[in-house]
Amino acid sequence: MDLLLDVYEPIDAPPNRPLFVFIHGGGFLGGARDEKNMVEFCQFFASRGFIAASLDYRLAKDRGTVPPEWATYVKALTLGNERMQTSGMAIYPAARDVKTAIRWLVSEADIYELNTDFLTVAGSSAGGILAITAGVTSPDDYRDELDMSVDPTLSSVNADVSFEVSTVLDFWGSNIAVHALGVVWNRWRFDADDPALMIVHGTEDQVVPFKEAENLAHIYTQTGAPFVFHRLEGVGHSGWDTLIDGKRLVETSFDYVVETQGLRVE
Repeated sequence: MDLLLDVYEPIDAPPNRPLFVFIHGGGFLGGARDEKNMVEFCQFFASRGFIAASLDYRLAKDRGTVPPEWATYVKALTLGNERMQTSGMAIYPAARDVKTAIRWLVSEADIYELNTDFLTVAGSSAGGILAITAGVTSPDDYRDELDMSVDPTLSSVNADVSFEVSTVLDFWGSNIAVHALGVVWNRWRFDADDPALMIVHGTEDQVVPFKEAENLAHIYTQTGAPFVFHRLEGVGHSGWDTLIDGKRLVETSFDYVVETQGLRVE
């Protein structure tokens, strides 16, 4: 199947542009790259000189091939909960698709006049899980667990391209996909060199519990990697309209990217 992305280009911006990538949520069951809040974020960043992109990834109904070790892990973890098992199976190809899309964007740096040293990945809910995964995992993770004899679509993953994420914006997501690498393949990826992280999570979230955000903050505290944690008191699973220190979420996000990447705002 074709996977598409939307690119938002700044008007009359000079070259050497930073890259902002937004990943949609939807529990790995739904969602789309043109959701209202994603469009707002991409337009906001593009209007300030960034190349912004929102992207597709395979959802559960289109999940494709997963490694047998992954399937065994998910089945044991979900204990017969069909919905959770369906979402869990979909995480693997979704993570691969997101990393593939970022590699493609980086491969087009000359076309979009990018400076790939300044790369931000953001996501909400399932997209937050995938943003953290893209930022923290190694290049071969969610790519080399299968080979082309099992999954011929691996020929299209831009395997010869590498990227390094500078900043991750996690909106009510979690680290479950990074943690799974450790459990399934003994690859424990969090360390002091991880990208700067902004965690935004509602204390009353009943979909991705607030403790997931606390766990992620604890991991970053332990490694010493830079992060900021915005607790949205009394907010459930979504905080798009919440003000943080009097600023909209998109403004707080932009300020954090500028700060952590040392960008100049004119």
